Amino acid sequence: MLSGLTADALEPLGQALTLVRHDDGARLFYDEVPNRDAPLRILVHGHATWDPAHSSDDNGAWTLTTGSVFGLGAVNDWAAEAGLDRTWPRADLPMIRCRAKGPISTLELAPDRFEAVFMSKPGGVLRDRLLAMFPTVVHGGEIVAALRATPQFSRVNAVALYRLLDLAPTVTYQPTAKDPDQPQQPAAPPPGLAVAPGPALYYVLRGQLQLVVDETLLSFGAGEVGGSDLFADEGAATLKAATATTKATAVVVTKEAVAALSGYMPGFARSLGPMFNGQRVKP
Repeated sequence: MLSGLTADALEPLGQALTLVRHDDGARLFYDEVPNRDAPLRILVHGHATWDPAHSSDDNGAWTLTTGSVFGLGAVNDWAAEAGLDRTWPRADLPMIRCRAKGPISTLELAPDRFEAVFMSKPGGVLRDRLLAMFPTVVHGGEIVAALRATPQFSRVNAVALYRLLDLAPTVTYQPTAKDPDQPQQPAAPPPGLAVAPGPALYYVLRGQLQLVVDETLLSFGAGEVGGSDLFADEGAATLKAATATTKATAVVVTKEAVAALSGYMPGFARSLGPMFNGQRVKP
């Protein structure tokens, strides 16, 4: 989730973090919605569960590992109180159970340090990154279920898909310009999370998106996944940026994100693509 950020962007955070050890079985959250009083945490040793109330079908699949960042809801609440942009409403947020699986160590940013870190010029880059990832985390369970219903990810286990979501920002799209030859681009994403041009899948949270692939107009709305074939040969499809008929918000999974995860999760790479007559179709 923090990959690609510069040392300057991370320096204010690094200076304010405190190392905390939690015993095996420690409950970091228990049937509660993380709020403004919780710290931002980075797991640096061990594993912990992360079970949202609305993703019981994959109970236990969302596992926090070394490098996992959690507690984004506290940052979102703080930013909303401060009147900042890019915040996500608290309505219908899932209750969370988060428990240490063995002794764990976390680097923690206390809530009373949020302003000093996130209102600094370099810290603002990190703040925008975290706010862009919060809706992805909130809707993680439904996004994973939707991805597994596609041919491209039908054989990928939920554990790997939750890891993929760490690389999938939430992007806001403004309504398309009246001139179809001049589509609006998505609102500028946080630095380091710019959505690269090329094949991508979009899970729409709000509004409706349109995408032209090889002169065919695809349209998909809230709760739907749409986009291009992430495994098509280069140059096989003519792609334009996704556009919106009304203001829309979508979680974007790019081909680059899939390639990045494949680099350090070989099992994920081997499970990509559909099956045909019992044989895997090579993506």
